[in-house]
Amino acid sequence: MSSGLGELSRQAHQLVSAGDLAGAQRLLADALADADPRPDHAPPELADAAGLQARVLVALGEPHSARGWAAFAYAATARLHGRSDERTIAAAATLAAVLHRVGSDARAARLYSEVILELTAHDGPESLRVLAAHADLATVEYARGQCGQARERLQDAWELHREVYGDGHPSGIKMLARLGAMQRDCGQFSEAQDNLALARDLARQHLDAEDPLARQVTTLARSAADPGHVCDDERPPEDPMPVVPAARTAPPDEGPPEPLTWPVDPVTADETYPPTVPGQRLPTEDVTDAHRSVPHVDPWPEPAAGSAFDPLPPTGPGPAGGHTEADGVYRVGDHDPSRLLPVVVPRQQPTSRSRALPLVVAGVAVVLLGTVAVIAGVAGVDGGEHNDPPPSPPGSTRG
Repeated sequence: MSSGLGELSRQAHQLVSAGDLAGAQRLLADALADADPRPDHAPPELADAAGLQARVLVALGEPHSARGWAAFAYAATARLHGRSDERTIAAAATLAAVLHRVGSDARAARLYSEVILELTAHDGPESLRVLAAHADLATVEYARGQCGQARERLQDAWELHREVYGDGHPSGIKMLARLGAMQRDCGQFSEAQDNLALARDLARQHLDAEDPLARQVTTLARSAADPGHVCDDERPPEDPMPVVPAARTAPPDEGPPEPLTWPVDPVTADETYPPTVPGQRLPTEDVTDAHRSVPHVDPWPEPAAGSAFDPLPPTGPGPAGGHTEADGVYRVGDHDPSRLLPVVVPRQQPTSRSRALPLVVAGVAVVLLGTVAVIAGVAGVDGGEHNDPPPSPPGSTRG
């Protein structure tokens, strides 16, 4: 079964490369029809096929159908290879993208924050995958109404991307266009106009006229602001502890950075995460997003083939909840948060002095003084005895 499934997966990859997504989806559906639905028993070939099926369904515009396969692939791959393995990060990236498209943005944000930690450990903070994951997380934060945090994250990611990879990289142009669209929807029309105009100029200089990204940037720059968008920047955060590092370290002339905040929504009883069995009931909307009547529409749909099927999309696994984060990453006590680190840095606390110490010192001093006084008294007595004149012998007379 495993060898046959692996061969079918290779055929499905060939169909995807040829642009036949529907054929790949049918081939994988037939291959997975009789598969064991328990991720704890899934062999590597089954986990890979499930992940590929999820990515194909997302590209076909069927995220709800992809959700079960994405969760299955992530749970099985994490069990097989560990949470820090590249294959597990790829499966988590797919699950995060699916969750965002079906409206579970709180879980998607936790997954994207976790993938930033894992990819930073693998590639470093300036890698393309890490910066792309920051951009994806900013998109989810924006969809949740955390617009100020989303704009700041995307601005920092784009500036660092520009410094490292230059103006003409497609990922940087896409980040800049996203940032301009966010600013326009949030009423920052001057900044939005500048960034969208710059994105169009960069696309015109560095991309072909028929490039899909160039057409998307042009269309987005000509679009109007979303009238249904509502910013929620003023909502007080429930948990001010930062979860992921910042995308960019501010230079000294910008002054000290403000600490990031990370609001965490309440978790309901059925939000055990990650899922350990396929078919586990997952809510279609988060608790805090239940009031939204219009779902968020991603202006950047996945292409039919190509980057959507890279072996490792730039996104990763989510924490299990509580204060425990990734393997080996924990929150340490109630200390001052550090903005640029994924964990809270324990600050050195002043050592407390015992209240009994002064009394002990005073007691020792009294004993020493008493000892000195006794020695001095004894010495004085001995000296007085040696100064007395010797007694006269009996019967002697003085002349």
